[in-house]
Amino acid sequence: MAVNKIRTVLLNQKLRNSFWSVSDAFLFPMLMLLFSPFFIKKLGIEEFGIWAFINSLIAGLGVLNFGLSDSIIRYVSNYRGNDDSINKDRVANGGLTYSFYISCLVAVVILIICTFLFLFLPASTKLTQLVPYLLLWGGLTFSLKLSEQSLLAIPKGHENYQFSSTLSMASKSLLFGLNLLVIGQGGSLVLLFQFSFILVLVILFVEYFLVSRRFSVKLSVKIPEKSTFNEMFSYGMWSWGQSLNGILSGQADRILVGILGGPALLGYYSIASMVSGQLHTVFSAASQWVFPSVSKKMAEGKEVRSTYYRMQFLISGSGFLAIFILMLILDPLMQGWLGAEVYSNSSDFIKLFLVYNAFSLTSIIPYFFMNGSGFVKMNTIIGFSSSILNLIGMIIGYFWLGPVGFVAGRFLTPITVSLAGRMVLHKKVLREPTGLWGLLLLFPSFLFFNFLWLSSPFWLLLNGLLVFVVFGLYFYRLKNSTHNRF
Repeated sequence: MAVNKIRTVLLNQKLRNSFWSVSDAFLFPMLMLLFSPFFIKKLGIEEFGIWAFINSLIAGLGVLNFGLSDSIIRYVSNYRGNDDSINKDRVANGGLTYSFYISCLVAVVILIICTFLFLFLPASTKLTQLVPYLLLWGGLTFSLKLSEQSLLAIPKGHENYQFSSTLSMASKSLLFGLNLLVIGQGGSLVLLFQFSFILVLVILFVEYFLVSRRFSVKLSVKIPEKSTFNEMFSYGMWSWGQSLNGILSGQADRILVGILGGPALLGYYSIASMVSGQLHTVFSAASQWVFPSVSKKMAEGKEVRSTYYRMQFLISGSGFLAIFILMLILDPLMQGWLGAEVYSNSSDFIKLFLVYNAFSLTSIIPYFFMNGSGFVKMNTIIGFSSSILNLIGMIIGYFWLGPVGFVAGRFLTPITVSLAGRMVLHKKVLREPTGLWGLLLLFPSFLFFNFLWLSSPFWLLLNGLLVFVVFGLYFYRLKNSTHNRF
């Protein structure tokens, strides 16, 4: 009996989707974390900072996908819920074709921009000397990645994250291997980006062959009909707004640090961002299946509130536990990995980021739930407001507190705009009489501030225990609530 129950759990599609999403999201950041000392040694902290700066600029090009990948996931899963295979294939093929044309347009724009940079950007520093070359080859590489995003969204719309993640992990592993090889052999960053472009081009052809054969999709040079355009971009433009928001919240911070603090400070900040930021990435990846699942359930007219609260319990609880464990072992772990000097310059950033993650983890499920339930416009507005406040807080924090203010200023967002958005979700989407439960879940997060000044192992353990007592009481009361039982 117990064996059958374990087998049922292991074969559960949602669990498998979470596993493959986490594996995909975790692979490249974990490799970067493990090999960052190697890259710093080979490149030097300044060139490492330049590398991080250019990657942030290139990653910002992701907004040029115009939300097509999310639209594909949304409508493929929605039409699957309605057993409409004709329209399912129509949106998959149409989204892929639009993405191909966007990739071509982006490549042309990159060529034009870099031509002007070559002609007019004064090569007075190492950063300005490298930017045109790195942006050219990195931008062309990312133009290919735009098509890959839409291509791998098709299996996700079918709730087959294993297929999508396997291809994505293979692609990332090959690219990372190329990074190790080129930098390890003393190759320049320009050479690395050139080789990356060639490799990604080959990978994209292979991925298209595998996805088209498995899911019967095809890329056509013929522009899809107007109804497909209206459908994809009516949702996609708001999703595109969320991509813009992703730059403000996930990339513009590094650009801001690079401009105000310089390449060396950016290098230390980037290390801290990688270390602590992976928590959010991993738990967000574990929840990606909520998006197509909720979309499909709502198309079928099924109840979704239980999914929301159960996933909040699992993701927030697991995230709190991961942060607690990291806080306990952080100093010896980081000193052994990064070395005493590098860690001493980045430790304050890392610790503050971990506390910040205790707040941001609780926003993961609301984000995917609102997208899946069709409230993408509201989600985008909330996200933009949060990110603008984030940047304002970082600037104020830097001039008030110095370098650590880049992280400290970010705390304005979860205790204002994000909190208000959570309360709106509970009232408008979950149809609850009050948004109070969206407020109370942040209480355990505030207790993580104590880890910044506690040093005694006894008090650290006691504070961790208090976090989980408060967290447990919240969900116990919620489970037995008349209005919010799940």
